[in-house]
Amino acid sequence: MTAVQDNGVKPYNLTATSGETYYEGELVMVTSNALTIITADESIAIGVVDQDTIDAEQTARTANSGEKIGIWPLGCGAIVNVRSENAAVYPLGCLVVNSDATDGACAATASSTGDWLVGTYMGDGETITTANALIPVLLNVMPDTADHA
Repeated sequence: MTAVQDNGVKPYNLTATSGETYYEGELVMVTSNALTIITADESIAIGVVDQDTIDAEQTARTANSGEKIGIWPLGCGAIVNVRSENAAVYPLGCLVVNSDATDGACAATASSTGDWLVGTYMGDGETITTANALIPVLLNVMPDTADHA
């Protein structure tokens, strides 16, 4: 489970996109009334996947049509594990944004316009050396859906 400290909040169940595999800590958005993994920094994340989609043998599997998966919504106040891009440096208390380089992941540095805030890094400061490592993030930022053009 993704939660480090849930503050009494529970994940929401939302409809997954059929044929997509979800992993704990991935950032997701809504496309065509279903969840999908963010694919670029211009994607507006709405939450973080709670658990991997797995089969009875604990092997990753794709979601079925109409299947619901748990997500932690941005802005809910919980501290959850979020997937990080590789080679990211997270200083104590830094703001976390969508990754430019890795689908479904976050980064510590806004590198272009359209990098959307996810929350605040809650670890002791670390450098990520493995792709898709999980880092603790306080989901204290609501999804920004305003048109800033």
